[in-house]
Amino acid sequence: MKVLSAFLMSFSMFCAIPCPIRFWDERLRPMMTAVLPLVGLVIGAAWAFIGWACEGLGIHGLLAAVIMAAAPWMLSGFIHVDGFMDCCDGILSRRELEERRRILKDSHTGSFAVISMVLLAAFTVAAFYDSARDGYLALLPVPVATRALSAIAVQRLRSMGHSQYAAVERPRYATAAPAAMLAASFALAAVIGVGALACTLTAALAWCAACRHAFRQFDGMSGDVSGYAITIGEAAAAVAFAFV
Repeated sequence: MKVLSAFLMSFSMFCAIPCPIRFWDERLRPMMTAVLPLVGLVIGAAWAFIGWACEGLGIHGLLAAVIMAAAPWMLSGFIHVDGFMDCCDGILSRRELEERRRILKDSHTGSFAVISMVLLAAFTVAAFYDSARDGYLALLPVPVATRALSAIAVQRLRSMGHSQYAAVERPRYATAAPAAMLAASFALAAVIGVGALACTLTAALAWCAACRHAFRQFDGMSGDVSGYAITIGEAAAAVAFAFV
């Protein structure tokens, strides 16, 4: 029952799909990240379904590419894209550490964030436009893997002082469960096919590179850094999808 409750909490916070049951128990906050990959499974399934729907409705070309690029951002309520933009503002400012952190926490959107978002959207749309526009099931494991990596990172890496995860309890299951689901995402990808495995592996490698870069830039882990890595990882998966 606690797992279900934690899932509902995580789902309502990290997914824009309407949650039929609204629930919150502060004691279950450490478990929220442990079940985050399950939210990724829902988002991955919806992402693949949207691709099939576009095919079924005869939506092709640039319109389909824009829909597929925007789908994971919209399904997550743009929460991870927000982290991506905040991190871009801080990293590209090339200021001292404290100033980068101040910019990261600033609610205003800077020019670096806008430019980075435009480039990210352009690359992602172009990737889907150049793809074979079938085999969308290959995308299903990708959000599971990226969110499993984020769940592990926020538990194992040093948090920034202002991060919501800094004061959260870190039980062993909060790392073990996402690690198991990360392995399961690769197993699922292998079952689906080579395309899915390539997309998932590319997303995981891009996530690791992005997280490492942002962690070093801000000297700590936070929800924004997690969102930055998830967004880059899934954009990289879209590029891989264009080649499989």
